[in-house]
Amino acid sequence: MNLIAWALALVLLAPALVSAQGEPLELGRSEVEVIGPAELRGLEDTGIASIDVATWTSRTSLTLPVPIRRGALIVGANYTYLRTVIDAQGFSTERASFHEVGILVGGMAQLTRRWSLALGVSPSYASDFERRSRNAINFAAFGSASVVLRPDELEIGFGLAASYRLGRAAPLPIFELRWVPRPEATLLISLPQGMRFSWILGQRWLFAAGLRLDGSRYLIGETDPALPTTTSFERAVVGAGLSVGARLSGPLWLELTGGTTLFRNFELLADSGDSVGGADVDNALYAQLALIVRVGPGDVDENADDATQEPPARPRPPLPSGP
Repeated sequence: MNLIAWALALVLLAPALVSAQGEPLELGRSEVEVIGPAELRGLEDTGIASIDVATWTSRTSLTLPVPIRRGALIVGANYTYLRTVIDAQGFSTERASFHEVGILVGGMAQLTRRWSLALGVSPSYASDFERRSRNAINFAAFGSASVVLRPDELEIGFGLAASYRLGRAAPLPIFELRWVPRPEATLLISLPQGMRFSWILGQRWLFAAGLRLDGSRYLIGETDPALPTTTSFERAVVGAGLSVGARLSGPLWLELTGGTTLFRNFELLADSGDSVGGADVDNALYAQLALIVRVGPGDVDENADDATQEPPARPRPPLPSGP
């Protein structure tokens, strides 16, 4: 299975990946991300001096946990806007806009004191909104089990995710590890989605470093006459970056991330799902600014008696989106 298919399944399901541990939960997130222009590779025989590709992305997501006996239900919605700018120097500049609207339904059940089970589904519609087609519909599903090896310190999980698009299913295995060596430090590994190490100081400042795989697929309404069978556009990005965050008020956080891409790829697909062309893109710097509503064990009443603070177990949030 190609890298883009993996990225699609993970990005669609990320908000529904839950566990029984007391990690903060993102109830809402709104972010803007820019990946700088970089040159398209493989143009030696085309007669074009260079083609630069840049992207601008805006994402908004809302998540609502509904506590139930021995677990929780997770419902949510998300919207992504992607703007691509392709500059063929000396020829023309092409701009295209794509949209993705999705919902998610997930759940977590605490089976025993150590074991928990998580399930999630996420249908979405992604296109440039120029025409309607079932090829713009993507459906993803997820299931995993996790076990606490050391309470409040070490947890591992394993499971299977799958996305269904253009009549094809793309299954992939998932492995997760959460390690809390100190109350203010957390290492979260979610393969193959990415990893992140975060450190919270005084419940006011957050510092983090991470590696993440991101991807998207959109139906194309107007196609190039030279590629009459093209119906979809795909992209996959791997990036590494550093983050700094600050609590603005209560559960509201502002987080700035900057870094560089390690891999970028674009593909054009036919109705059958077969590739009709694609290329890698040189790496570039990226920046992301996010406004986050985050609640969890760290969100306690600072004026209350510590003895009364007993944060409940909450679903764990996904890795932050981007690049």
